[in-house]
Amino acid sequence: MLVKEHKQYDILSYYCTNILENLSEGSTISASLHQCRLLRKELTDVFHHTNDMHALKHELDLFSEFLMTLMQEKIQKSIQWIQPVFFVGIAFVIVMVYAAIMLPLYQWMNQL
Repeated sequence: MLVKEHKQYDILSYYCTNILENLSEGSTISASLHQCRLLRKELTDVFHHTNDMHALKHELDLFSEFLMTLMQEKIQKSIQWIQPVFFVGIAFVIVMVYAAIMLPLYQWMNQL
């Protein structure tokens, strides 16, 4: 109910409203979550296959660890891609500064 009234993320509020309407009509939580297209399929599968609250808590803990690991891997891949690009950019700036200093000097030496 609290998430339904959340004003910062409209999509979250919209999904909570739809889930609560489906639950009030007698749908199960897994069926209600399945209609939310932006939620991961694994999350709906967790609610579909687990009926026990203790097992559901355990499954959601495992799922959150899986998502955190996935996010960390994506961040590491991004950093591994950004670092070489940054170094190439710095090298380009150094070469341009060197050229800006040395080219006028070479032109002056050719005039002698």
